[in-house]
Amino acid sequence: MAKRKETTLIEGSNIACNKICQAIKNKGLPHNSIWIYINHLVHNVDSDPNLNKDQRHTIITLCNEYLGIIKDLSNPELIHKQGLHLLAEISEIQQQKIRDLLKEEQHFSGGLLSAISKNLEKFYATMHDQDASEAIIRFKNVTLKALQTARDKSTMLALVEDGFDKVGEAVSRNMATIKNSLDSMLDLESKAIIDPLTGIFNRRFFDQELPKIVKTFLDMEGHKPFSLLVLDIDNFKEVNDQHGHFVGDFAIQRVAEILQKNCRAGIDAPIRLGGDEFALFLIGAGKNVATHKAQSIREHIAAETFNFTKQDDSGQARKVSFPITVSIGVSELNYSWKDIDAQKLNDSSLVCNPNNMEPHHKLTCKIAESADKALYEAKNQGKNKVSVYENEYSSTPID
Repeated sequence: MAKRKETTLIEGSNIACNKICQAIKNKGLPHNSIWIYINHLVHNVDSDPNLNKDQRHTIITLCNEYLGIIKDLSNPELIHKQGLHLLAEISEIQQQKIRDLLKEEQHFSGGLLSAISKNLEKFYATMHDQDASEAIIRFKNVTLKALQTARDKSTMLALVEDGFDKVGEAVSRNMATIKNSLDSMLDLESKAIIDPLTGIFNRRFFDQELPKIVKTFLDMEGHKPFSLLVLDIDNFKEVNDQHGHFVGDFAIQRVAEILQKNCRAGIDAPIRLGGDEFALFLIGAGKNVATHKAQSIREHIAAETFNFTKQDDSGQARKVSFPITVSIGVSELNYSWKDIDAQKLNDSSLVCNPNNMEPHHKLTCKIAESADKALYEAKNQGKNKVSVYENEYSSTPID
């Protein structure tokens, strides 16, 4: 059987761009990876009017640096991860430009409104100053001289209104610019926390929002419960090895859809942490509710047959059908954790500071790592299971 070709960026017919795009293509990066998104993002970066020269140079330098870092093209997860890091840095540069524009427009608006206010105050003071007759006469003479150049009443009226109209137009343009800048910033911020493959939240959202949730939990003294679900696809590497990464991406997208369908709109937050690993924020849900939710998600995914059509080596379309299961770890945030010594609470942590006794830090680390521990317990118990982290530092697997 002929060896299956890998589809890479260099084979993409729709990609014609600058040196950076060409470098990405020449590198042979996977066409289905985050790099195709980066490719489209930077294909006109050297002429992007929304970026200044230094920012364009910084983005080009970053791309070259990341391309230099990538060595092992056989590791798609590492390539994808490096692409996400690069995309985050590019987004930060773009957002900085928007912030600079917004600051510039706000400064202009402030100066303009301040000047109008000062002039109106001076005029008001002049009109009420008994000794300001000379200034009033000068003002009248200047106005009459302008009006004398007019040939009809409509022109006179236009001269009187013109100054106010110009000020109004300038303010309107300025406010429209500020609104567009705000809209652009919100759009960029939205893209920065949304996973492009699945359309759900990404790891950046997880890292930003989890500490905020913990802080609210502590402020409310634990009266509003919070639970965290962490799940990943069982034997996902085998799906990629047998069917290719396009099919693997399809499976990831389908799992994300099922996760979304099992969420309460506007309350729960589905997140793709990376690769085939997901998380779910369940605000207001205790352990029992969270466990029931996890079971529902697990059963829903296990009951579905994943169908996909792809071309074989001979170019013939064939249907691919395979089952998918997930393992899920559940952990409920415990208010009493705030009183446990940090070194004991996070004794086996690889990322948390065991000397940081601040409750907000301790509980953020603990909820994340306890859910992760429960997930691996579910894996160890045979996969396709839900495991619940108990406060006594143990996990209970559930079929």
